[in-house]
Amino acid sequence: MKKNKIVFIFGPTAVGKSDILFNFPKGIAEVINVDSIQVYKEFDIASCKPSVELRSHIKHHLVDFLEPIEEYNLGVFYKEASKIIKNLREQDKLPVFVGGSAFYFKHLQYGLPSTPPVSSEIRFYVNSLFTTRGKDYLLEELKRVDFERYESISENDIYRIRRSLEVYYQTGIPISQFLKKGQMIEDVLAIGLKRPMEEMRSRIISRVGNMIDCGLLEEIKSLLGKGYDETTPAFKGIGYREFLLWKSRPYSMLNDIIDLIVKNSFLYVKRQMTFFDKIPNVLWFHPDDDLRDILDLIFV
Repeated sequence: MKKNKIVFIFGPTAVGKSDILFNFPKGIAEVINVDSIQVYKEFDIASCKPSVELRSHIKHHLVDFLEPIEEYNLGVFYKEASKIIKNLREQDKLPVFVGGSAFYFKHLQYGLPSTPPVSSEIRFYVNSLFTTRGKDYLLEELKRVDFERYESISENDIYRIRRSLEVYYQTGIPISQFLKKGQMIEDVLAIGLKRPMEEMRSRIISRVGNMIDCGLLEEIKSLLGKGYDETTPAFKGIGYREFLLWKSRPYSMLNDIIDLIVKNSFLYVKRQMTFFDKIPNVLWFHPDDDLRDILDLIFV
């Protein structure tokens, strides 16, 4: 197996990504989750987290590590994923990124986007720090969050000091990382999984039915009872946000909500495939018919 190789396995929701992992040999690879909802504790059923059995077969990272009220974005993912890649390479383990968030896959391989815009709230916050605590406090804060940037600019360059902190507070990523444009991961084996759309529709209907059978309704009631609501980041996921209809339309029937989850899931599949199709150098397979070929590619 080629040293320093990184494997991407991606595809739309319900395509069968996790099933492939049961066929991985033990002790050679570890999985890094590329999903924006499975990262949250307590939000288990509709997010379709990898089972206890699968996680005992192959170690998973970036699953169940955030509280539901915490924000998760590209910045957090990129920072955590970069650390995991480094650690696994030091252990001679194969990093295998598995999930359906195409945006995360793209920027992990090809680098972060240009320095992002900053909200007026963040600008106001940094300005208030400057007004109330002064330049020396901002310098110490920059030293803490982005030492590389701290060393590269003048201590009197208030504009760049403030801008650097604004970007960090907005994204969770040091501005010095955004400025390293052109950085990209080499030796990526990108494996895409796809099925005919009618097959996907059938699998989504089956998956949503299984969610209900596995206690999704009880999980939703428990989460709402703990005070989580439409402002909770974890509730933005499909399979969760549809139940918020009960708050605004308490007369909604369960079947209506189930139908909405199926509809939203299928629309999401179409959006995912549109985005995945734009990623170059992907080897596309049917997860059932081509399993042997997929395993041979990964572990040669």
